[in-house]
Amino acid sequence: MRQALWVLLVAVLFVLLIACANVANLLLARSETRQKEIAIRAALGAGRARIIRQLLLESLLLAFLGGGGGLLLAALGLRLLPLFGTDRIPRGQEIGLNLAVLGFTLGLSLLTGVIFGLAPALQALKFDLHTTLKEGGRTAVARKGRSRLRAALVVAEVALSLLLLVGAGLLIKSFWRLQQVDTGFRSEQLLTMRLFPPASTYPNDQRVAAFYEALLERVQSLPGVKEVAVAEAIPIGGGTGVTGLQVEGKTFEMKEQNLASWRIVSPGYFSTLGLRHLRGRLLAASDHEQALPVAVINETLARAHWPNENPLGQRIRLLNRAPDKATTAFLTVVGVVADAKNDGLTGAVRQELYAALRQRTAAIASMGIMRQMSLAVRASVEPLSLTNSIRQEVWALDRNVPITNVQTMEQILATATTQPRFNTILLGLFAAVALVLAAVGIYGVLSYSVTQRTHEIGIRLALGAKPGDVLALVIRQGMTLTLIGVALGLVASFALTRVMAGLLFSVSATDPLTFGVIALLLITVALLACWIPARRATKVDPMVALRVE
Repeated sequence: MRQALWVLLVAVLFVLLIACANVANLLLARSETRQKEIAIRAALGAGRARIIRQLLLESLLLAFLGGGGGLLLAALGLRLLPLFGTDRIPRGQEIGLNLAVLGFTLGLSLLTGVIFGLAPALQALKFDLHTTLKEGGRTAVARKGRSRLRAALVVAEVALSLLLLVGAGLLIKSFWRLQQVDTGFRSEQLLTMRLFPPASTYPNDQRVAAFYEALLERVQSLPGVKEVAVAEAIPIGGGTGVTGLQVEGKTFEMKEQNLASWRIVSPGYFSTLGLRHLRGRLLAASDHEQALPVAVINETLARAHWPNENPLGQRIRLLNRAPDKATTAFLTVVGVVADAKNDGLTGAVRQELYAALRQRTAAIASMGIMRQMSLAVRASVEPLSLTNSIRQEVWALDRNVPITNVQTMEQILATATTQPRFNTILLGLFAAVALVLAAVGIYGVLSYSVTQRTHEIGIRLALGAKPGDVLALVIRQGMTLTLIGVALGLVASFALTRVMAGLLFSVSATDPLTFGVIALLLITVALLACWIPARRATKVDPMVALRVE
């Protein structure tokens, strides 16, 4: 979770900066309307420090009110977190409000109040006292300097918003790709659980195999059970070892091509899980201790060692990472099945072989006795409804056998996608908030600009300018800031989204389609934010504007 939490923390920081930039813009606009009030205070003897202190106190009050509102929203949000699957995220149940969070919020509110209230306060003092006290007194220089600061804040908002939106877009595309992964098996109506026969009762492989075979027979007879099997490990969960694989007649070399994992399974495993049968035969009840040791391999293993040959009848064995330490007899390949996502949805498919439960000793001779296995049940009814019946059958054989991890395969898949879903939802929410804030910032700056330029717009209209010309003038002002912000945001995104590579699945951190779509989305929203004040500017009555001035 470390990388994901750092990304989310940076996203929160960006949202905070965008919100603070918006507040700073509003305070700048407000300080201009209060220019005469501040000038009067200065004329009556108020020093610069006292005026700055007053404006900072107002800013801090806003920050503390915002921090308090944020805590209330956080308390509400914590109630919604279980909907995101935090119960399946490591330590997700420990998330909550405490003194550390309250102290952090207080400190952050104080810091943001000072930093983003100081700039408007200092700008408010940039005036000429005598000129300001005159009617209409605001110098063009002061207005121009503040306009540049407001424009810079808007550009920063757009750039940060684009960065967040690109990150969210990449995660959304990655999560969608994850949902489309072919697992290689059928997950519906499949119940799984973990069993661990105690060593005191089951001292050898033969006793362990006899227990599971008896259990399979009993569970198969239950109403609602279509098929049942046991395996050392079920798909998605991993849990198998990786060791050297030697093909008969070939020299063993320690490299990736000669590494494979294995699974000990009962004969009905492939049909129960729904793995596709490609060639040869599957494991059968006739594959016992006295029979020829056999193995079924996956497509990846067959393609790696016999790309242009028939793998059936070939012989392989597992090695303990060195050619002089063979851990198995040679196993004859009797069948090939399709690849399955045994090591998680995002993990690469390994070379894998499946050996028969009764031939476990021949398959993995020096790995110790394998007692802990998973029971998989394909049901014709709601899978979890079979739990009690299966538990009774296990305990009818041996009440000392622990049963753990009772869950359906659908639940296992949901757990496998919990963290990507959590990351995607949260970053998506942050990006949506950033988009709204950026649009509000653009709207606010243009709206204030239209108000300040009412006299100018009135003169333009009186001199024959068409409403379309005024509309284009205001939109051009807003879109210039937007396009500069988008350009800076794209550059920053190409540099920073690379740190998200570990969170993405089957998507490049610089995916051009995502970058293009997100940039277009932000430009469209910005255009709408520009159009509203621009439309209002076209409705200025020249006579009223000139009379008021």
